[in-house]
Amino acid sequence: MEAMRVRTTVVRDRGALLFILLTVLALVPCGLAGQGTYDVSGIVRDGISAAPVSDVQISLDGVPRVGVTDQGGRFRIQGLAAGVYTLRASRLGYEDYTLEGIRLGPGIAQELAISLTPRALDLAELVVSPGTFSYMGRTPSVAQTMSRVEIESVPQFGEDIFRAVNRLPGLTSGDYAAQFSIRGGRPDQNLILLDGLEIYEPYHLKDYADGAFSIVDVETIGGVELMTGGFPARYGNRSSGVFSMTSREPEPGVARYSLGASLLNARAMAEGTFDEGRGSWLVSARRGYLDLIVDLLKSIDLPSPSYFDAFGKLRYDLSAGQSLTLEFLHGRDHYRFDADGTTGFQDSIRTKELANNRYGNSYAWTNLRSLLGERVVVNTMVSAGLITSSRDGSENYVASPGFLYTITNKRDFHVYGFKQDWRADVARPLSLRWGVDARKLDADYAVTNTVGQNPDDPSDDTLSYYPHQTSTSLKRDGNLLGAYGSVRVAPVDPVALEVGLRYDRGSYTDDSDLSPRVNALIRLSERNSLRAGWGVFRQIQGIADVEALEGPGRYFPSERSNQWTIGLEHLTASGGTVRVEAYHRSGTRQRPAFRNFRGGLDVFPETSEDWILVHPDSLRSRGVEIYYREQIRENLAITASYALAEVTEWTSAIDNVNVPEPLDFYGEHGAPHDQRHAVNLDVAYRLSGAWTLNASVAFHTGWPGTTEHLQSFTDEQGRPDFAVRPDTLYAHRFPSYQRLDVRVTKRVTKGRGDLRLFFEVTNLTNHENIFGYDYFRAPGPNGTLRLDRDNETGFIIMPSLGVSWRGPF
Repeated sequence: MEAMRVRTTVVRDRGALLFILLTVLALVPCGLAGQGTYDVSGIVRDGISAAPVSDVQISLDGVPRVGVTDQGGRFRIQGLAAGVYTLRASRLGYEDYTLEGIRLGPGIAQELAISLTPRALDLAELVVSPGTFSYMGRTPSVAQTMSRVEIESVPQFGEDIFRAVNRLPGLTSGDYAAQFSIRGGRPDQNLILLDGLEIYEPYHLKDYADGAFSIVDVETIGGVELMTGGFPARYGNRSSGVFSMTSREPEPGVARYSLGASLLNARAMAEGTFDEGRGSWLVSARRGYLDLIVDLLKSIDLPSPSYFDAFGKLRYDLSAGQSLTLEFLHGRDHYRFDADGTTGFQDSIRTKELANNRYGNSYAWTNLRSLLGERVVVNTMVSAGLITSSRDGSENYVASPGFLYTITNKRDFHVYGFKQDWRADVARPLSLRWGVDARKLDADYAVTNTVGQNPDDPSDDTLSYYPHQTSTSLKRDGNLLGAYGSVRVAPVDPVALEVGLRYDRGSYTDDSDLSPRVNALIRLSERNSLRAGWGVFRQIQGIADVEALEGPGRYFPSERSNQWTIGLEHLTASGGTVRVEAYHRSGTRQRPAFRNFRGGLDVFPETSEDWILVHPDSLRSRGVEIYYREQIRENLAITASYALAEVTEWTSAIDNVNVPEPLDFYGEHGAPHDQRHAVNLDVAYRLSGAWTLNASVAFHTGWPGTTEHLQSFTDEQGRPDFAVRPDTLYAHRFPSYQRLDVRVTKRVTKGRGDLRLFFEVTNLTNHENIFGYDYFRAPGPNGTLRLDRDNETGFIIMPSLGVSWRGPF
C-alpha cells in the first residue's frame, strides 16, 4: 500500500513538472539568434572581487545587435563579418570599458576576459540595507565577509554553509542545529532562498534539534547574501532575516568533477559547459553514512540516521538577451531506532523505545531571464515543491502492560509557484523594481499523540488525566499572493534612498497586509558609509504549520514586526572592514509556539512531560553589534565580533500540555535565546605553502532556563512521597558558553587537479556547555529522597577529518 502511495505521488509530480516546462517554453519568443560567420564571446568580472558581473551591455561599433552578460558574466555576439571591431561594455555601477582592435576572420577565435572597474556608486545593485553580509564575493558593492577558500578552511562541523555563518554578530544557534536565530527571532522567521526559490525546510537530520545539516552542499554554492537588518520590499512573508544562496556557475572550458569524503558523508559533483559556452550544467549528490556505521557495528541500541541530497542545474542562452535555467533539489532522511530504555525512580523500570521517521524535500524550478531593451531585466520563475514527513514512535514497558507514549505524525505539503521580478534602470540616479509572487498550496496533516503518564510524578492520577491524547488532522488548500514595488534614487551624489511597499495576502488565513520599508545609504567619505533602515515586516502562518491553531482548523493572524537599524562601516587602509550597528525590533501579534522548557534533545519532543505551549503577546529585541575583519599580514587574517543584546518576551499564558498541573512564570522574561554578551574570534594563519591553521573561539552568556524541585505528596497508602515539578519558567540562567575549534587544511596541486585535506577538532578544551537540565529522583541519606540533576550539554571534544579532489575530466 505504501508503494502505491509513493508511485501515485511521483506520477502527480511528473505532471506538475511537465506543466512547468510547457509554461516556460510558451514564454520563450520565436526567432532565436541565427548562426553567424564569426563570433565574439567572453566573460566579464568585477575588477576588485573577480566575481562575474551580470547585465553588462556588450556592443560592437557598427553592429546593431547588443549582447548582455548572464548570471555567470558570459556573453556572445554571433553572425559577424570578418573585420576589425571596437568593443564597448557598460553597466550602471562600473566605469565604461572600451577594447579596440578585435580582429575576426578565418581561423581567428575571440574569447575575451574583461575586467570592469566599479564606480563609487552602483545604484542598481548598491546595498543600502544595513546588516548585509556577502560570502564568496557575489555582492560587489558589499565588502566580502568570507571567500570560498576561507569557508573551506574555517572550523565548521559537517562542512555546512549554515554553520559557517553562525559566528556573525546577531546570530544565535546551538551546537546540534544548523538553523539559527537572527536578532531574537525564531528560525522559521528566516527566509531561505536558493537561486531565488524559497526552500521551506532545508535541513537534514530533523530529529536532532530540528536539523543538524542543510540539504544544500556547500560545494554547489557560488555565493551567499545574508541580511540581518531591514531587508528590502522584494523579500516578503518573513520577519527576521534573509539567507539567499546562489548556485555556482561552471567556468568556460574543460568539464570538471570533484569528489569528497569526511567522517559524516561522501559527495560528488560534476560541471561543465557545452555549445561553445552557450550552455552549462552542474550535478551533485551527497550521502551520509551514519546508518552504515551502525550496521557495521551490528548494534540495535544506537540511532540509525541516513540522509541523501542531490542538486542539478542546466542553463542555456536562448539569444543574446535571454537565458533559460532548469534546476532541481532533492533531500531525504530516514531515522530508525530500536533499543531498550529505562524510566522511573533511578531509571529502574525497563522500557522499549521504537522510532521510524522519514522526511522528503523536493523542488523543481525554471527561470527565464530576459533583457527588454537596454535597461529592463525580467526574471520569470515557475516552480513546484513537495515536502513530506512521516514520524512513528513509542516507548512501552517491558515487564508490565502500559506505555509512556505513542505518536503517529504524517504530513504532505505541496507548493506550486509563479514569480516575476522586474528591474528598470531608468537613469543613473533612478532605478525601479517591482514584481509578483503567486503560490498555490495544499497540506494534509494528521497527528495523534498519546502520553501514558508523567514519569517524574508517581502521585495518584486523581483527575484521570492519563492516558492524555492530543489529536489534530487537517486538509487545507489555499493561495499566497505577494506584490511589491520600490524606487531607488540618488538625489545627491553621496546619498542613495530606497523606498518600497509590499502587499501580502493569504486566502486560507484571511490576511491582507501592507509593509512599507525605507533604507538609506550615505557615503560620508571614500572609506566611511552610514546605512539606516526602517520597515514593517509581516509573516503569514504557513499552511503546513498547524501544530498551533486558534480553533478547529483556524489559523492565527499574521505576525508583525517593526524594525529600526542604523550602521556605520569603515574600510581600513589595508582593505579591512569595521562595522558598528544598532537595532531595535518590536514584534506584535506573535503566534503561540510549542517548546520544551528543559531544553534537552528529544526525537519526539511533543511526548515529553516538559512540553509547553507559550502564548507570547509581544517581543522586543535590541542591541549593538561590532564586526571587524582585517588581513594583518600576508599570512595572517583576523575576524572578530561582539554583540550586546537583549531579547524579551511578554507572555499572557503558558499551557502545560502533557501534565495537568499549572505552571509558574513571569509575564515578562528573557526569550529562550536571549544572550546578553556574545564574542566570536577567528584567526587564520598560513603556516607555509599549502598549510593553513584556523582557530575559532566562541563565547556567550548563558541562555534563560528552568530549574526544578521536589514537591511532597501522600500516596494511596498514606506514605509521603515526592514529585519533580518545575520552578518559575525561564527564571534561571545557564552557565556561560565557550568553545575553541581548530582546523588544519592542506591544499596541493597535483597535475591538473587540486587536493584538499583537513583535520578538525571541535571543542578542543572539552568545555562543558550546558543548555538544559534533566532531573530525576534518587535515594538520599537515611532512606530519604533527593533530587539529582544531569546536564544536557553541547559537543564534547570531537575530531573530524576529510579529503576532497577537484580536477578536469
